[in-house]
Amino acid sequence: MTGSVRVLHIAETAHGGVGTYLNQVLPALVADRDTAGAPLDIRVLLPAQDSFMLPRVDDSAITTWRRDGRSLWSLLMLAKASWHAYRTVRPEIVHLHSTFAGMIVRPLLLLARVLPGRRPQVVYSPHGWAFQIAGSRGRRRAIIWLERTLARITDRVIVLSDAEMRECVALGFPPKRLQRIYNGISEAPPPALPAPEGWPDQRLKVLFIGRFDHQKGLDTLIAAARLAPDRIAVRCIGASVVSGGPALDLPDNVAPLGWLDEPRIMAQLAMADVVAMPSRWEGFGLVAIEAMRAGRPVVASRIGGLPEVVEEGVTGRLVPPDDPEALLAALLADTPETRRTMAEAGRARFLAHFTARDSARQVATLYRQLLGREAARS
Repeated sequence: MTGSVRVLHIAETAHGGVGTYLNQVLPALVADRDTAGAPLDIRVLLPAQDSFMLPRVDDSAITTWRRDGRSLWSLLMLAKASWHAYRTVRPEIVHLHSTFAGMIVRPLLLLARVLPGRRPQVVYSPHGWAFQIAGSRGRRRAIIWLERTLARITDRVIVLSDAEMRECVALGFPPKRLQRIYNGISEAPPPALPAPEGWPDQRLKVLFIGRFDHQKGLDTLIAAARLAPDRIAVRCIGASVVSGGPALDLPDNVAPLGWLDEPRIMAQLAMADVVAMPSRWEGFGLVAIEAMRAGRPVVASRIGGLPEVVEEGVTGRLVPPDDPEALLAALLADTPETRRTMAEAGRARFLAHFTARDSARQVATLYRQLLGREAARS
């Protein structure tokens, strides 16, 4: 039996999709074995206030640092903590998660090239690109240039979909550095915690899960709900990411629920007829596979990685973004029997392509390819 492969994961934040990914995939990585039986020795560095996001990860594998907002001082503390963790763990692979960890730690790891010992292989998961966020043209060009430059000193950049792969190649990223690995979640969700009030409504019950921001397109769903107050009822799990922002002007058939924990989300999914994802851009679409796991059809925007997750007419419907009329038509297009058939197909598609076990297997294979422990495969 060969020795373990030491892997250090570093995250600047573990809220949202990053935390879900680490909590779901890391335990599956720990359980992985290669053909020689060598285990992966997984360690994680993340902010102390975010450690609760990883209940499935052993506490002994977690090292924390104190994050104070997103100030220059906080980023310097990230750099210091990352270097200390690297010198302590001596990992063979450093896996960085999200924009700030990628931008701060990758240049720092260049120092490892001049130190004694083997240079670690560096893997970067952006979990959605910062240059996709709406902003000035100059800001977007600067971020593209920086990410493209850093990609050349990264052994692999994991993109979430074939759509992201094509976009990165078109922007000049080195193709040999890119690898597409879909996100995954556990096959068995936590038990639902029933909502005492239920969802007593004869209208179509539509569920939205996500941030109340421009990317997620909640305003498009609200506009669609205004067009048919007697036909659909919408519940929204989430909140604005900007405190003190303007209150949403919601019609009577749209109800905000705030952020909920996973068991309560499962309860809402169990009561919903369909899940809506009217996003304006989306690298993958984690909510879509959560809905498919729960046996719910998805109506989503035909953008980014969502068409790779949702099959038109099979597991749900795809519509143009920013089109309330098209969104409403797709939500109302199917009979209950058709939605049940789509739900069954979605559950089967999730199990075939989007489980944490499958995602972890591909990540582990990538690690061992980088270390020369497994022959490279196309």
